[in-house]
Amino acid sequence: MAIECPNCRAPVSWFRAFRTPAWGSWVCRACDSRLGVSLSRRMIAVGICVLAGLGASMALPLAPAWDAPLILGIFFAILAPYFTFFEQPRLIERSGFHCKKCGYDLHGLVELRCPECGTEFDEEQRARSERISGEIEASTRSRRRTRIIGITLVVILFSLTLAGVFGTWLFTARARSNAGVTETAIVLGALQAVGVNQSDQLPHHAIGLVGEGGLSAEDFVTFNSLTMASAVLLGEGSLEQFGAASAERRRAIVDSVVASVPAGIVAHRLGDFVFTYHGIDLDSADPMLWLVIWWPDPKQNPPWQPDSVIPVGLASGRTLQVKALDFASALVAQNALRAKRRLPPLPSPLVVTHTRPAVVNR
Repeated sequence: MAIECPNCRAPVSWFRAFRTPAWGSWVCRACDSRLGVSLSRRMIAVGICVLAGLGASMALPLAPAWDAPLILGIFFAILAPYFTFFEQPRLIERSGFHCKKCGYDLHGLVELRCPECGTEFDEEQRARSERISGEIEASTRSRRRTRIIGITLVVILFSLTLAGVFGTWLFTARARSNAGVTETAIVLGALQAVGVNQSDQLPHHAIGLVGEGGLSAEDFVTFNSLTMASAVLLGEGSLEQFGAASAERRRAIVDSVVASVPAGIVAHRLGDFVFTYHGIDLDSADPMLWLVIWWPDPKQNPPWQPDSVIPVGLASGRTLQVKALDFASALVAQNALRAKRRLPPLPSPLVVTHTRPAVVNR
C-alpha cells in the first residue's frame, strides 16, 4: 500500500506518513521535495482512531481473552484504507523537475530554458527530470495494482475481524452457559446441605447459605456475568459490603434480611440467581421441582440469546439445562407441576428483582 508525492506522483510508503507527526516533514526520495502531513487530515485520522476505540470497547465484553488482537485488528482494518486512499502528503517545498522560480513543469522540454519565466536549467536537472519521469510511469502502472491489492487486503481483514468478533461472541455465550451450570450446581449443593442439616427446611432467604451452606458472598455473583456485587442490594447495603463485613455484622444483616421477607413469597433474587424453593419440603418434594435458576441480573446483563442455555437446579439434586428459546414452555410445564403440588406459580425470572421478590397474588 502506498500514497503519492504531490509533486512528482512517485509512491510514498504509507508507513512513512503514519510515523510522521503533524509538525514533522520528510524528503521525497524521487524529487527531493519536502513533504509533510496535513494537520486537518491527521485530525480526521485521530477521530477515526477514537471511533475504532469505541468499537473495540463495545466488542471487548464479548471477547475478554481477545482484547489485544481484537483492538489491533479493528485499528488496522479502519486505518489501513484511510492511509491508502485518503491520507495524502502535503507539499512544503517543491523540488525536482519543476522550475525553481515559477514552478512550471519542465518535463519533456528540449530547450534548457523554462518557457514560462525564461529561467535556464542545466543537464543535471534534465537527467533528474528523466529519472523522475521513469519513476512516475512505473508508479502509474503499479498504482491500480496497488489499490486492488489494498482493497482486497482491507476486505479480507475486515471480514476476519467480523468473523472473529462473531465467533468469539458464540464461544463466550456457550462458555457463559457452561460456567453457569457449574455455579448453579454449587449453589444447589449448598441448598441440599442446609436442607439436610435443618431437617429439609430451606432458609427464608438465600443469604442464609453463607456460612451454613459453605458459600461466600462472592458465589452469588458469577465470574461470567456482568453483575457487580456493589449493585446487588441486600438489606440497607450491598452484597459487596456484606462480604467485607465482620462476622457479627453479617449475622445482623442476615437477621434483618430474613425479617424483611414478605409473607407468601414465591421467589426472590440474590445476585445472579433466582431462588424458587419457598414452600418446598425436600423430604417429600417432587424431584423435578425447581429450587434455583441461574439468571444473571437483567438490569446489569444483556438479554439471553435464543441458543443460550439456562441452568436450573432441581429438587433431585440434578442441574437441568433449558434452552432460552424453550424456557417459556418449560416454565409453563413447571407451573403445571407446581399446581399439582399445590404450590403457587412461578413468574418469569425477569420480573424478580432484589427489591421486588415474587409473592402470592391475594
